[in-house]
Amino acid sequence: MAREYVIDNLKNFWAQGDLVTLTFDRLVPADGQAEPVGEVVVKLTMKGQNLVNMTSALNNILEKIKEKNAEPKEEKEIDTNKTQEQS
Repeated sequence: MAREYVIDNLKNFWAQGDLVTLTFDRLVPADGQAEPVGEVVVKLTMKGQNLVNMTSALNNILEKIKEKNAEPKEEKEIDTNKTQEQS
């Protein structure tokens, strides 16, 4: 079974040759400090092409989320226009 990691930031990006490493961290409270401190949670190492493919997949997901969130706004604008026309 795959592990699940909760992350807050992309802490570091490292590339050498055909390999890329992404380091992600989680912000945790630190004793005596007002600001939380980043603690490395996971490192992903992959070939550059796999990063390109992953980026493309994430962009597609974000585009679908954007389209889904835009639909209710468009409906509200149409309803507002109908109300104004009826007045």
